[in-house]
Amino acid sequence: MRLILSLMWWRSRPNIAPPTPQGDIPIFHQYIGEVVRRWAEMEDSLSMFAGMLLRVDDFRARIIMASLPTGRWRQDLIIRLAETYLDQSLLHRFRALMKRVKNLGHKRNQLAHSRMYIGPDGAESKLMDDIFSKARPKGLDFDFTPFPLKEVEDLAHALLLLRGEFIHFLSDCDGKIHTSARIHREQPSRPSQ
Repeated sequence: MRLILSLMWWRSRPNIAPPTPQGDIPIFHQYIGEVVRRWAEMEDSLSMFAGMLLRVDDFRARIIMASLPTGRWRQDLIIRLAETYLDQSLLHRFRALMKRVKNLGHKRNQLAHSRMYIGPDGAESKLMDDIFSKARPKGLDFDFTPFPLKEVEDLAHALLLLRGEFIHFLSDCDGKIHTSARIHREQPSRPSQ
């Protein structure tokens, strides 16, 4: 599965255009668009999983997910539902996928919500974040983090792979989502005598 998705990504890689006369780097913006689009697709997959866990249709699941104010709250809801209703045999895999969702989501949010500096030839690119540091008690300061074009491309590719693996995981969940909570399914441990 991963190899197939990697080949799909490689074939869909855009040609690298030179900077525009205004200094814009089209490929950089194209990769950022890929990251944003792939994250939206990942969120759609998370909504589908929420619907499966809640045993509601896709529209109800999307309404519920859209009603939560942040991605973190949406992920927390899915994690809590899965930890309660998902079959034990799939929990390890689910946790590994959600760890990747959180990690890649953090990188996507940095890219989507930070100001950027892109050098004239595109060779240097940095994210600029506002920080309030105790080291500078006078207030606002800035932090510059390198975020090269290759990392943006890699992030788009990683999101493509993650979504493919998550869709495969969803198909493996068929018949493995319980109607009763884990606490009611598992036998209580007896104290040793």
